[in-house]
Amino acid sequence: MRFFRLNLIFFLVFLTGCAYFNTFYNAKTYFSEATRQMEEDLNKDGKISRSTYSKFEDASLKAQKVIERFPDSGYVDDAMYIAGVSNFHLQKYTIARTMFSRLTIEFPSSPYYAESHLWIARCYYELGEKDIAFRMLEEFIADSKNKAFFGEAMSLAGYLALEEGEDEKAFEYFNQAVDMSHDIQAKSNLLFELSQIYIDRSMLEKALRVLQEIEEISIDPLMLTRVQLQYAKIYRIREMYEESEELIKEMLANEENQPVFPDLELELAQVYTQQDKIDQAIQRYKTVTENYPNTHQAAKASYNLGEIYLNRLNDYESARNAFVAVRQHDRNCLEATLAQGKINEIGQFVSLNNEIRKMEEEYPGLMNPEVEQDTSLTDKVINDYVKNKFRQAEFLAFNFQNPDSALGIYQNLATRFKENPLIPQILNTWSYLLKETGDTLRSEMLKNRLIREYPYSPFSLHYLGREHPDSLKRKENQSLIFKIEEAYFNQDRKKEGVDAFKALLDTASLDSVSQAQVMYRIGLEYDRTFSDLDSAMFYYQQVKNRFASTKYAGAAEKRMNELSQIIEKLMEASSEDTLETLEVDSVRGVESMMDEMATDSL
Repeated sequence: MRFFRLNLIFFLVFLTGCAYFNTFYNAKTYFSEATRQMEEDLNKDGKISRSTYSKFEDASLKAQKVIERFPDSGYVDDAMYIAGVSNFHLQKYTIARTMFSRLTIEFPSSPYYAESHLWIARCYYELGEKDIAFRMLEEFIADSKNKAFFGEAMSLAGYLALEEGEDEKAFEYFNQAVDMSHDIQAKSNLLFELSQIYIDRSMLEKALRVLQEIEEISIDPLMLTRVQLQYAKIYRIREMYEESEELIKEMLANEENQPVFPDLELELAQVYTQQDKIDQAIQRYKTVTENYPNTHQAAKASYNLGEIYLNRLNDYESARNAFVAVRQHDRNCLEATLAQGKINEIGQFVSLNNEIRKMEEEYPGLMNPEVEQDTSLTDKVINDYVKNKFRQAEFLAFNFQNPDSALGIYQNLATRFKENPLIPQILNTWSYLLKETGDTLRSEMLKNRLIREYPYSPFSLHYLGREHPDSLKRKENQSLIFKIEEAYFNQDRKKEGVDAFKALLDTASLDSVSQAQVMYRIGLEYDRTFSDLDSAMFYYQQVKNRFASTKYAGAAEKRMNELSQIIEKLMEASSEDTLETLEVDSVRGVESMMDEMATDSL
């Protein structure tokens, strides 16, 4: 019996060992397959496929089982590494960082110890904690024990420096990463990334030198093909369109270059776009979207199509359809976010155009140069129309790259509606747009017209370096109001305070806002402190009638309505109890208004 039990124990131990080894083996297999597929995906269209994500998910789950069920096994640090990298590629950066942190704490002798610190820095980078990431990288690079991973660390540090606008420091890191990399494929990839950074910054000579260096060391056909594509980009940027087009078509004729056909078609479309060969550009972009759907290249082609329809052809419906298609091809790319913004802008612009068209149909005089002769055109109608047309011009100039149409609208409005209060802003924007389009002479002429015809507009005062007289006057008036508040009302001498405010209205030349404030304040005191409803209503009515554009007019009108209801109830009241209650209500209703008014002069 004892012999049987011993055999059973050994058998169970053996099964347990097999179980955790099989689990780890499955995790490692999924991880290897996912890593291989990811490389293929990125080489193919620059993004990770759903199948690859699924394998990373399986690898992570299997690795987690090893960690949780067999914590004493010899494969736990391997499992933590697999789970960490898998979750990183699944964009679960917090989980990945936690896993790598556990590995460094629990297994300081693990072969993954140094690399895990680099992965932690990557996680902080992706989570937006760039200061922490950069500090970790600098500490990592300073430790010679991490030499094997210096190339990767330098590359990541380079990208961080680029985002901080420190280009020189970034290029220093990238070049160090290249020098420290002894693997030809890794070195070629680093050089290729560096070439793209140089191209993005129009540092074309440096880009050419880097591409030549790749050609000297690489034997990878795909990498060498991508290098040729970079040459085509440089030709386009230098406006060597014939050379660029010839090189691209030559590459498209070679079936061995199929992996980069989408990029070649996209680049050729951009060559046509820059030459204003719009029909050919549209055709090439459509070729990309139709032949390579659901790829990053198709998303970019759809976005560029939308830009052409919007900015070159003013075809808003086609533009919107193209922008909608971007997300259908690749919802995670930058162009998808930008496209959504364009969709929103087009919707707003179309609604605005419909509103303008409706106004022009309802009020034909808006299209007539003799606007003043049309009695149906109230100030409000004209103001709304001018505001809408001004917004329309802003969309055209600053959103849809159509400055000529915007300039025409500005000129039309400034000519026909000279007395409209929006004209100074229109003239200022018109001048700015002319300057941006290179017409500095007309821009200065408009600026001078603005200063001459509207000398007290905020734009004119800004150009002259002055402050508006009303602003200076109001500061002085607010000082006078504050002194009365402090001397009388803060000392509970409210009757004297009201008399002082009345004297201020009679003797001082107050600006309109300060007059409204003082009258409203007097009304509140009659209302709240003295229960003199007739006097309160008189001052509220003055504020409402004389200063309708101020915030005090609305508050006065609201309180007048409340007092009217109170007076009606007072007339109906038949008992002293009811009368007392109503008098309390008449005071309580203005408490919040008094709190605001008492601080206005501060």
